[in-house]
Amino acid sequence: MSLEVHIDWRGQTHLVGRLHATERGASVSFEYALEWLQRADAFAIDPTSLPLQRGAHHGRTLFGAIQEGSGQPGG
Repeated sequence: MSLEVHIDWRGQTHLVGRLHATERGASVSFEYALEWLQRADAFAIDPTSLPLQRGAHHGRTLFGAIQEGSGQPGG
């Protein structure tokens, strides 16, 4: 499964990155969109788990900021 992650910020919707998960959720990864990284006002959506840098961030569960916005239990 692959999903785009957007935020509503400063009155506009912005593509922040893409979330990838295995079929059974055994692992997840998130990668910031290049257009987000190139913004002068870009920020990390989860500074602890998802520092603002190029490349994939890997984990075994949804990252905190993404889980909070997903409506999934624990978020």
